[in-house]
Amino acid sequence: MSNPNDFVIENGILKKYVGPGGEVEVPDGVTSIGSDAFRDCADLTSVILPNSVTSIDKNAFYNCSGLLSISLPAGLETIGAYAFDGCTSLASIAVPNKAVSIGPCAFFGCKQLADADGFVIVNEILFDYYGAGGDVIVPAGVKVLSDYSFGRCNILQREHVEMGSVVLPTSLTKIGKAVFEHCEGLREVKIPNRVTDIGDCAFQSNRWLSKVTLPKNLINLESYAFAGCAIERLSLPKGLKKIGEGALMNNNMQKLVMPDQVEIIENRALIGQLYAFFTLWVTPGSVTEKTVKQYVKKNKCNVKYNESK
Repeated sequence: MSNPNDFVIENGILKKYVGPGGEVEVPDGVTSIGSDAFRDCADLTSVILPNSVTSIDKNAFYNCSGLLSISLPAGLETIGAYAFDGCTSLASIAVPNKAVSIGPCAFFGCKQLADADGFVIVNEILFDYYGAGGDVIVPAGVKVLSDYSFGRCNILQREHVEMGSVVLPTSLTKIGKAVFEHCEGLREVKIPNRVTDIGDCAFQSNRWLSKVTLPKNLINLESYAFAGCAIERLSLPKGLKKIGEGALMNNNMQKLVMPDQVEIIENRALIGQLYAFFTLWVTPGSVTEKTVKQYVKKNKCNVKYNESK
């Protein structure tokens, strides 16, 4: 077990663990496990945290490949990004309540946490996938696809097999960064209507992805979300506010009808379509008209007007 000299603690924050590993019990009074505190501690096998701990910061247990178990306190409030990334031996974890805020990739690479179908799911967040590929059905109840959760899911990358299709649950509300990047087997995707945000590079470089149904409640389409796909036609939802940098660049569209309330179209958002005469259709007098005028100052684009309402 541990002794006090194994820990560097400042103002209640465990800054660094310097012990030999094995079974570790963190001292009472520690309120936070600091960033990188146990990082790369391959000899660590189990951890018991005191009830005083309310946060586990980013990378806290990053690449602790020998960690088999950890006891989390009831008062835990946050688990930071990449906190348990690379804990390949971690076979079970009980997060005390669903109110705990969990950062992106917190359980990425935790292969032993995967269920029978290969999904690593903690508190309704899907962090990684180790299934058989092919036609994938994401389980009902999943609310968030965390960053990179299916990224590069093809036979040449990450030891994952080829994805043929994906069915997303109606419970889904958020698609994180690079979730389906380079999943080159995807040809069609329908995104559930509760999703409000599609993250950076979410579907980037899916060169056969030609049919996309966006959710009715989508607000933010982030940078390079569908860059380098094969989209031919796309219906943008009425409530869309932002189209990020390069979000739809290098697709196969000939025209795009813009909704009326788009406030941001970032640089290169729509460039590189297959057709030389790619045209934006805009309602005169709308918020979007002002946004489009700003966009075309930097990016060549044909603009035509819908009939006034």
